[in-house]
Order: sequence, then C-alpha cells, then structure tokens
Amino acid sequence: MPARVPLVPIDHGAYVADPSVAFSPDGRHLVYRDGTDVKTIDLRRRTAHTIGWSPSGPVYWLRDGRIAFAARRHRLTYVSAGGHTRTTPLEVSPRWSLSPDGEMALVASRCRARLFDVSVFVAVQPTGTEVTGYQLVEALSLRTLRVSTIVSDGDVGQPLL
Repeated sequence: MPARVPLVPIDHGAYVADPSVAFSPDGRHLVYRDGTDVKTIDLRRRTAHTIGWSPSGPVYWLRDGRIAFAARRHRLTYVSAGGHTRTTPLEVSPRWSLSPDGEMALVASRCRARLFDVSVFVAVQPTGTEVTGYQLVEALSLRTLRVSTIVSDGDVGQPLL
C-alpha cells in the first residue's frame, strides 16, 4: 500500500499546468505561473511571492539559482536569487525549452526548432555601401561580458553568417 502524502494547496485558485512549475535546485521552493503572474513559494513556510509576469510558456529554476521565463513581448527573462531581473533580446515562442544551466534555448516556431546559445549574442556592422555583407562581426558573451571579434574586416556575405 503506498504511503499517504498530504496534499497542500499552493495558492488559492492558482492555475498550475505542466511545464509551468519547477522545483528549486535545493527542493525547498517552487516557481509556477498563476495565470500570467510568475510566483515562488517557500514549501516550508507556505508563503508565495510574485516575481514577474509571463504571458505563456514554461518557467525554469536553473542550477545556479536563477529563474527563467518568457516575459513581455515573449523575451527570455532571468530573475536572480536577489530579485535582479535581466531581460534578453531573445524572443521565445510558447514552445521552448532551456538547458539546466540557462545557456542554451531550444525554440520551436514556424515548423522549425532552433537552438540558441543564450550566453553569446552576435552583432554585425553593415558595410555602409550598396554591397550586401558585413565588414565586422563580433560576439558578446553575457556570462563574461567579453567581446570577441569573429571577422575583423573584409566583406562577409550572408552565407557565412
């Protein structure tokens, strides 16, 4: 006979649907979406706090303690343990997944799945002429805040990018 486990309501009237709920790495807290509010709950004290807003999609509690979800305009957003919010330029559809370290995002849209390295963004500098191409391609690591030059000069065309 299975052991009896008491059921404890998370929040009055909360809408919690898989995968819009996740445990913290230490198992002491939950993050979930109640309608469009993203909330955390301390499982010992049974206290809930609203930490953000999300129109749809999953919520993730990452190994390093950050919480990730799609916020306004479906932008990937991270909330740190201290409550600091950082919104990235990456737009995610309602169907997306994030790696446990928060560095890779798999986004499904237009019948395609794309894998993004969230910790690196590539910026291009147009040539300024009528030629289609780029003279400078740089990548910024959001983890280390370092800029790396991919192509220093020349005329790089679309196929390379």
